[in-house]
Amino acid sequence: MEQRNKTIYKVAESIVKFQTEFLEHGISLLKPMVLKDVAEDISMHESTISRVTTNKYMHTPQASSPSSSSSPPDSLRPGPAPRSLH
Repeated sequence: MEQRNKTIYKVAESIVKFQTEFLEHGISLLKPMVLKDVAEDISMHESTISRVTTNKYMHTPQASSPSSSSSPPDSLRPGPAPRSLH
């Protein structure tokens, strides 16, 4: 479980690094990303990135969005992250 959490954290850090301008200045600066971008950045396989981002959301000041790097930009929704039933 600890390894999974570390991997999720690394993926989130990578996404933030690639999307800093979007996070600071808004959706017009959102850059397209693919799993390979994050995988190469954190030296992990694309399938690992896919597995840890499936059904995960990242809440940001700009929007809540699926953290899966393969999600299209139009999947962004303003507002709070979806609530978990757990």
